Amino acid sequence: MRSPRYVLEFTEASDAGLATHTDPCETPVETRLLALEANDATEASRAIFKGIAVHHCQPTEFDGEGADGTGTPLAPPACAAPSGRQARQVTAEVTEGEDVTRPIGPFLLRLRSEGEDGWDFALLEPGRLDNLAQLTSPVHGPSPLDIFAWHFRSDDNTGPPVSAGSPGGRHRAFVFSPEVGRTMTFNIDTLADDRERAAAYGRGTFDVLEYEMTPRQLGETPRILWMKFAVCVTWPQ
Repeated sequence: MRSPRYVLEFTEASDAGLATHTDPCETPVETRLLALEANDATEASRAIFKGIAVHHCQPTEFDGEGADGTGTPLAPPACAAPSGRQARQVTAEVTEGEDVTRPIGPFLLRLRSEGEDGWDFALLEPGRLDNLAQLTSPVHGPSPLDIFAWHFRSDDNTGPPVSAGSPGGRHRAFVFSPEVGRTMTFNIDTLADDRERAAAYGRGTFDVLEYEMTPRQLGETPRILWMKFAVCVTWPQ
């Protein structure tokens, strides 16, 4: 008598609680171990797993970038103030090598050119040099306050980034406070508490709406030629 053949079957989960999961890098799945007869009919089956499977994927926000380096245009996101707060939004364009400064409410937003790398972002108070958003930056790794060309490309410069959820996407969130540089500094011992204090005061987003980069080409260093962006900030009334 021939022994049954075993197959591990993967199917999309049908449970409503799992099926409504929307993360593009996670999929609701069910797995079952099937015992098959000689004619491939199922002799027996046993459920093994039902839940969320995490898989490798590319971030959908870069799917629309053409081979010529132009990104799909996006509309400015809504910039609404929750109760007890006020909000302002600014849109602007910047070309490689340029610096840009724009008033936004009582603050100033500044993009400072880092040459071929891209730009770094700061939110300032008039007359002060302290970046009110600096506590957003992680202790290690890429900062959401840097808009660098390599954030938009794979390591070999032939496609979009291969890791989702990094700080280098087209949408970046930050926190800020006028107390940065006064009662708050980038001190590792108080950083977590200071970030919470900053977030209680000011929250903002930086969105890359349109951009053009040098074409994807193996061995070349990518550059952002120009971009259009929107910044939204909210703070207490």
